[in-house]
Amino acid sequence: MKRAVSETVLLLCAALVVIAGRSLAPGELQLFWPRMAVKDTSATLPNGDFRKPAGESLAAGMGDMTRNWPESPLQLSRPVSRGASFIAEPFSAEQGIDKLTRAVAEDRLDRRLFGLTGQTASWFHIRYFNQAPFVSSTYLQFVTDPLWNRMIYGKMDAWIKSYDNLNQPSAIEVDPLGRIYIVEENESQITVLKIVSNNEEVVLKDLYRISEIMNPSDISYHDGGTPFDGSDDHFYAASGSKNRVYRLVPSDEGATVVDEYDGFDTPRRVITGKWKGTNNDRLYVIDQLGKRLRTFREDDRLLTTLGSYTGTHQQYFSDLAADHFGNIYMADRVNDSLYKFTADLELLDVYGGKKVFTALQALEVPFGRIDIEGVAPVWTGFDQVFTLEEWSGTSGAQRKSLGVGIRDFELRADEDVSYVDMSFLVTDFSRVSVDIYNQYEVPVYHVRDYPAASGQTRLIWQRSDFEKSYVLPGNYRFELSAASLYRDEQTTATTEIYLPLYFRQGGPGENDFLIRGIPVNRGNLHTVEDADRVIYKFPGFEADRTYYLNITCAAGDGLRRRQNVTVNGVDFIPAFEVDDSQWESGYTELPAGTGGELAVSVNRLGEGTAVVSQIRIKENTENFLPSADAEQTPEQYILHQNYPNPFNPATTIRFELPEAQQVELFIYNILGQKVQTLINGEHLPAGYHTRIFEGRSLASGLYIYRLRAGGFQATKKMLLLR
Repeated sequence: MKRAVSETVLLLCAALVVIAGRSLAPGELQLFWPRMAVKDTSATLPNGDFRKPAGESLAAGMGDMTRNWPESPLQLSRPVSRGASFIAEPFSAEQGIDKLTRAVAEDRLDRRLFGLTGQTASWFHIRYFNQAPFVSSTYLQFVTDPLWNRMIYGKMDAWIKSYDNLNQPSAIEVDPLGRIYIVEENESQITVLKIVSNNEEVVLKDLYRISEIMNPSDISYHDGGTPFDGSDDHFYAASGSKNRVYRLVPSDEGATVVDEYDGFDTPRRVITGKWKGTNNDRLYVIDQLGKRLRTFREDDRLLTTLGSYTGTHQQYFSDLAADHFGNIYMADRVNDSLYKFTADLELLDVYGGKKVFTALQALEVPFGRIDIEGVAPVWTGFDQVFTLEEWSGTSGAQRKSLGVGIRDFELRADEDVSYVDMSFLVTDFSRVSVDIYNQYEVPVYHVRDYPAASGQTRLIWQRSDFEKSYVLPGNYRFELSAASLYRDEQTTATTEIYLPLYFRQGGPGENDFLIRGIPVNRGNLHTVEDADRVIYKFPGFEADRTYYLNITCAAGDGLRRRQNVTVNGVDFIPAFEVDDSQWESGYTELPAGTGGELAVSVNRLGEGTAVVSQIRIKENTENFLPSADAEQTPEQYILHQNYPNPFNPATTIRFELPEAQQVELFIYNILGQKVQTLINGEHLPAGYHTRIFEGRSLASGLYIYRLRAGGFQATKKMLLLR
């Protein structure tokens, strides 16, 4: 059947294509919104690539994740989440249109545009020149209309046209070479067109029909890893009635089925995976009547199942899309929700609901070709999702820009708190930075621009500062930032903890507090020895806290000797014998009232030398760590006693909110004069909160802190001692 093209010239800035944003000024080399991922090419990344953190070494002072660090049992902070994965954008800021609906189309364009909205695709091409006109661009948006049997498409800031005489068109795909694939399921064919553009004029040229597939439901193009070379291209088509996915190879005259894959249950949607804009070896299929999403790897034309995400009877997965970095987006029509996954189907975020979407049915992440004179062309994805809903007076098309969310930023540790395990999830590929500040707001360590893939990440801080020395106990603030690869924006999450005292001495490079003794290496055994006694002096002890000491000794020279241990000149561990086998005291509680500096001396009692393999000292953590129910919302308002108390010069104030409230937290002196404001009417969510009070500029004495949250009010006292 011959297809006719009828044209309807509408307004400038036509509603379907204002998605591309503002126009470019001559000579301007910044792409308009939406932003493209090519802003951060592999040339700017370490080793030219992103990888999951388990395969990468971290910056100096951070743990190497290839060591397979064990799970950290001790929770130091409660999870913190910040930032949005999807950011609502106006459909047309210039025209004041938040979303394109039937009412907007009738009011602004005097047209209904669609009977029903089906699926959507786009084609974008921009060229940069060294001389006038400097920039030219073409942005086309396509939407199928199964009720009126046509496809609507439009050019940015110019016109809208319709391609008619289709038979219930549904799915649509546009490849990098400008070929359009339109699925006509009831016609059992796929219509293939070609975009012919000279920038000013766009014509759709009929190429051929594909009729080898019974009742095709979807199609997804694969560029073979070379977007602008069609010789290695192929595509996949799903057939719900045949429970199959087909692999076809296109040509200028048609397409040939080369493989058929069984094992599907009514497949409805199929897309190919991506990495840095081009296709990789992944395939994603929604089947089981919209209840299951599966991912496969294609290897030598065989499909291997890699993972799946199964919905409930109260869900219907209606569409799929992949972005520049291979993240997967899925629409749930029943719940009007937009899901985001990693390439391995690790759930990153869920967005939307009935207040955001109405019968969400289709989505697309735009891609485009960038030509810069004298530079090889680039095929890249953009920072947005274009969504289609039920076409009505209040719903239709929306756009969301892609942000970076931080989820469940949490600090954990081993039972000694010998390291801090920072775990978090980022909802997009990003550059992660971590800044650690002590209670005086002095930076003690940082990691800059760590390349993080979307998904779960762990960073291990080994409690060392910039000089690779152990940090002292105290209040510390951890600031995690995830910078977008699309734009100069970042999300920051902050958590504050009291870091308990911990020292480990005796290993290679671990003798910061050695006063007397000489490090000796005997193969894999590292010791510190002295003719009479080995002495360490440790700072940072508070008299009102509990500490534990653990000493390990082994000689490694074949000699047996007798030793004892004194603490601050007082006998602590009685005489014991040491030979080549390892002797360990186990953690032993230090005498009550131990404060200030702690001198630990290992003393020779007989022949040989005094020898120490390792000394570990830790603080009791029971009084200030989060409770086991940290994930739960507090049941009542609580203002906790500050810790430490007395303090010098900083202390941590904790409080709990069972519901979101406007909060005030003020500090007063004993005369009732306000000396510091920690929170001034800030709206805080329900949960557990901390603030650090810094009293460096204040005199010693008694101070009062008062919390107000809604109708709740509480006051407590604290003592600053210089």
